[in-house]
Amino acid sequence: MTGRKNGIPNKLPSEAKDIIRQVVTKELKTFPDLMLSLEPKERIEMIIRLLPYVVPKAEPLKETEKPSQGQPNEFVSRIMEVMNAREKVKRLDQE
Repeated sequence: MTGRKNGIPNKLPSEAKDIIRQVVTKELKTFPDLMLSLEPKERIEMIIRLLPYVVPKAEPLKETEKPSQGQPNEFVSRIMEVMNAREKVKRLDQE
């Protein structure tokens, strides 16, 4: 078994953790304004960098799970539904 033995305090004392927590909390309050100040390309790059901290990484599909060629998978079908719905709303707005 590795790691810290019983009775030995953590390397990072709780006061230091509190200071770090306060700094991060303060910075998170300014984060929305920071994101809005970025150029669209920079904003997208930032979002892509942050995704792994919010969304679990997808496991690759096994050969038996891959959709057969020519048949759209569920994700593509859902995107098509949303696009079609937006197009219908757009046409209704034009009428």
